Amino acid sequence: MTSVIDRYLPAIEDELKRSIRPFHKEADGLYRMIRYFLGWEDEIGNPIKIKAGKRYRPILCLLVSQALSRKWRHALPAASAIELFHNFTLILDDIQDHDQYRRGRKTVWAIWGMEQGINAGIVLYGFCAQAALRSPKSLEVIKVLSNASTKIIEGQYLDLSFLKREAITMEEYLTMLKAKTAVLVGAAAELGALLATDDDRLRRIWKEFGESFGLAYQLYDDYQGVWGVTEKTGKVSSGDVREGKKTLPFIVGLARLPQKEAARLATLYQKKERSEAEIREAIKLMEHVDADVETKRWATKTKTTAIQQLAKGGLTRPFLNQFEDLVGLLIPW
Repeated sequence: MTSVIDRYLPAIEDELKRSIRPFHKEADGLYRMIRYFLGWEDEIGNPIKIKAGKRYRPILCLLVSQALSRKWRHALPAASAIELFHNFTLILDDIQDHDQYRRGRKTVWAIWGMEQGINAGIVLYGFCAQAALRSPKSLEVIKVLSNASTKIIEGQYLDLSFLKREAITMEEYLTMLKAKTAVLVGAAAELGALLATDDDRLRRIWKEFGESFGLAYQLYDDYQGVWGVTEKTGKVSSGDVREGKKTLPFIVGLARLPQKEAARLATLYQKKERSEAEIREAIKLMEHVDADVETKRWATKTKTTAIQQLAKGGLTRPFLNQFEDLVGLLIPW
């Protein structure tokens, strides 16, 4: 699996750096925010090299392209566009959620303010479009990204609307996740197929695989957000409970608990802040009705669906093994 990452990651980083080009040197502070967020500089502009995200979306795009056409470098602009768009959504997501830390570092808005954080996000969106225009089949690439962006913003709208609601159904939550998270992974896989073949059937198959993969990864992340070990996830222990994020464990707990206990869980999540004792209480309530087991079951089931979809993708066994390894690396269950 390391060989897959090593094969693509240096080229992805180089392509991303080529994409971030200031128009005016007087506005370099704007681009410093982006270089900071992408892990290339610290907050005062000193060069650094840290892990700033998994880059698995562009890696997926390039791996699909190589698996279907035995070529991948021509897909670098599209892969870069996917990663730039993803980071655009993260910067704005941090602002809307008032998150002050991501990947163990302060978020852009926490350092430079909301107004400049919005500017950083918007310029990333512009760089995404420019990268897409450099790609072969650029109009089709832009169409895929445009359709994905609309669905992702719909997902973000739904996610924010859930904050004001006490109860959310499983169907509503999965609809939101598919839009907010799974769609972009599907677009990454679809773009890899688009740039490797003119077969619309294969494009559709790879889009569906990517969406299943993306959904499975998010459900795995939901589990880690409550029960994950900080050293493995890079997140604050029980961070989703601490922040009152209504992820799958909360939804399962609310649906399964008796009325009195469900009301208590909802009250704990609605509070602006939770004490350590209240965090432990919320987790015990969810564990009492096996929300941990059910969340893991959903993630594993969706991961299995994604792996089964690979059989339709026109792969040789060596490439099939590489895709299975990529899925297993990100969802190690």
